[in-house]
Amino acid sequence: MMMTMMKYSDKNLSHLAYATLCGVHHKQQQERNQDALSFYQSPAYCVFCVADGVGSHKHSRKGSRSVARAVKTTFKDYVKGKVERKKITSTIFSRFKSGVKEKYRGCASATCLFVATVQGQGIFIGQAGDGLVIVRVNGVLQYVSVKDDDFSNEVVALSPSSERNRWTTRYFKLCQDDKVEIFLSTDGISGDVIPGHEEECLDYFLAKCLDGKRKGNKELKQILKAWSENGSNDDKTVIIYKNR
Repeated sequence: MMMTMMKYSDKNLSHLAYATLCGVHHKQQQERNQDALSFYQSPAYCVFCVADGVGSHKHSRKGSRSVARAVKTTFKDYVKGKVERKKITSTIFSRFKSGVKEKYRGCASATCLFVATVQGQGIFIGQAGDGLVIVRVNGVLQYVSVKDDDFSNEVVALSPSSERNRWTTRYFKLCQDDKVEIFLSTDGISGDVIPGHEEECLDYFLAKCLDGKRKGNKELKQILKAWSENGSNDDKTVIIYKNR
């Protein structure tokens, strides 16, 4: 799991909660959590990413960690002017591939979901594979990722052994005073969210984890544990954020 952040005051940290939990299936197989997450906060920009190693492949954990790292470093370079906006996802993909040793690339596929807010510009959203992204601005839903139809759509993850680099992306402008709320999860959680009820999901996690009591990570971890007890066997990773 990749987690990097600047030193922020407790007040700022109360607006962010994150947790990842190894699923029941992997525990039974004595395997490690194949999800990963990364985030970074600064006055100039924030970036949040969750990733899921695909199909319990032998080295899928390496893939999820690599792509989570790639998202963080790519936006760091974008803000410095080293990466063009139109090349953000291709740069992430290139760094994802180079971050996995060649001998592991055939079994290191991963999904990737990210949201980045850049001061003076806007919000960047990207998704490759399944999972859930919810973005609400000033109380209005601006983006909810569409859940795949299990019978008609193929989940298109990223593979370091392939040139297939397919993303769903969105960008929209953001004003300095806009209130932003973000939810990201891998499919261990998103698969149980009923289509059309995504905003209720966002409100539930915000109320439970970002209520100002500065115990968001602990509360979120408990939610993920209870989720597993109710029969969900997959690894679970969630990031929740609000800017105030």
